[in-house]
Amino acid sequence: MKALKLLIVFISMFGLSISLGLAQSNPNYGQVVRKFYETYQEINSVSDDEYLQFAKRKDGWYVEKLNHESEKLVSTQIFWVNKMASWENLSFEKNDDSTKLANGYEAALGRNTYMFDVCPYYGYTNWYADVIDFLEPQSQLTDTLLYALGKAYYAKASALYSNQYGFALPMDKKLKNFPPNSLEPEVEKEYIELAVKGIETYQKLELQNPYFETFVGSMNLQISNEYMSNWLNLLVWQNRTVADTFLVSNLYDPFIQDVAYNYLISCPKDAILFTNGDTDTYPLHYLQEQMHIREDVSIVNLSLLNLPQYVMAFSEQYKKFSKSFSKERLLAKETAQVVFDDSKSKTLDAKKLDQFIYPYLANNKFNIGLLPARNFKIKGKENNFEVFYHSSYLVLGDLMELDIIAQNLELRPVCYIASAEPNRAFSNNLVANGMVNILQHKSQIKVGNEIFIFNITEHANLLLKQFRFSEYDDEVFNSTKNNNLIYNYRTLYGKSAKEMLKLGDESTALALVEKIDSVFSPEVYQFSFADLSIALIYGELGNKKKARIYFDGVEQYIYFLKENDWGFDDKEYYLEYIERERNKLNKK
Repeated sequence: MKALKLLIVFISMFGLSISLGLAQSNPNYGQVVRKFYETYQEINSVSDDEYLQFAKRKDGWYVEKLNHESEKLVSTQIFWVNKMASWENLSFEKNDDSTKLANGYEAALGRNTYMFDVCPYYGYTNWYADVIDFLEPQSQLTDTLLYALGKAYYAKASALYSNQYGFALPMDKKLKNFPPNSLEPEVEKEYIELAVKGIETYQKLELQNPYFETFVGSMNLQISNEYMSNWLNLLVWQNRTVADTFLVSNLYDPFIQDVAYNYLISCPKDAILFTNGDTDTYPLHYLQEQMHIREDVSIVNLSLLNLPQYVMAFSEQYKKFSKSFSKERLLAKETAQVVFDDSKSKTLDAKKLDQFIYPYLANNKFNIGLLPARNFKIKGKENNFEVFYHSSYLVLGDLMELDIIAQNLELRPVCYIASAEPNRAFSNNLVANGMVNILQHKSQIKVGNEIFIFNITEHANLLLKQFRFSEYDDEVFNSTKNNNLIYNYRTLYGKSAKEMLKLGDESTALALVEKIDSVFSPEVYQFSFADLSIALIYGELGNKKKARIYFDGVEQYIYFLKENDWGFDDKEYYLEYIERERNKLNKK
């Protein structure tokens, strides 16, 4: 039965080409991008104030140029004609060497490939309306097309108030005012109708194929996130009363609830917790709002910090954190993107960040700001420390991250979810505590993937006594995304056990590996490279039987990667390393 479920997941993930009609020989996004950069050059064909994008329209694939500032379409040319099943010549400068891909290929390929593969149309203004018009009247849709319809409903709803996801129509329905309560009654009504349609579409898909794997994970996770993302959108743009209509019970399965719980329980009291993705943000909000767990923690999404409305709502309306930027400054052109003036060598007080930003030019033709230095002093609760920015520019989200830290660190702990990447300026000032990293004043010099632990006793106590693990059914292990989270758990417990061994605490090291082994047994969880550290711990502590089980499992995993030409380099090295470690066990 388990093999059948895995087969269904495989079909859901990799059967997109069949359901989207690629049997008709229409190319996918990757093939279109490759063909373009084999044949043409982006440089010399696109001006400095323009950018290139690809569009999957009803009649074929287009290559389009848009204006950076206005985002208006400058030109569009059809590149692939579906009806003729042929490529068209474009008025772009030719690539002189067709054996080499022209500059821009990697960047173009890194864009939202997934949405192009899922949706019948995508990549242009108002694409979601075309998808809805095409799919909504059909009574029988494949799994993938049902998923595309749900994505289109959400995109159309989001486009009613902002262009944060791109491709929105110009705001013909003007917002009533700056949030909160910014949506006119008819816009609020339309948003809710579209949001409900999106949720109902996903629920239909779950009934049709419970094992369908979405971009974020299982259908249960997709539906739960859909409720909570609508809750958060309405909380920011409208008000809590309207938002709470999407705060329903029985969201998220026990595994995801436990992950969210373990993130929150890892935070010190009254912490600010920076998150990044959907699954490390929405379930945490759900546990706070619906279950009243760790409501003292302020959840701040790094991606959403690029939206002035999000910053204002959470700093003023809901008092989640302090910030210095006024509404006017958040909306100013010079704060959207800031470059550094490296001619001046000095350190700035991060608490006064807003005061140092000024327009790049008097008329601010380029809509960017200027900072007179890239070094900043931050005052912590106990000590001051400095951060240095390596990048050539900062966007609004980077400025807000720095400002929130500067305004709050004296009063509250600041943490990052382990999977969230802070700006590089802070990466050496983070120490582990459970499943979060705490920002502290002392910079650490890290070697490889070494971790530094905030308080080893508290950290071990979290992992052994406070983390919550429910009884999970086999469905948990059928999700690729869930297995990624389990990989993170095993990595965390293995590295933590290694740190305990360094301190000579063998009993705690053993307790850590036995804990994770009992929760995610090798009988149900597929071995991965994370298990090598657990094998080594068992071997060092004299449990030869367990060590061999783990060495054998990791070896099989590496052979699987090798046969399919996947994964990391140095596979042969690690296979030889495992063999040496096994031989050591035999000699003990």
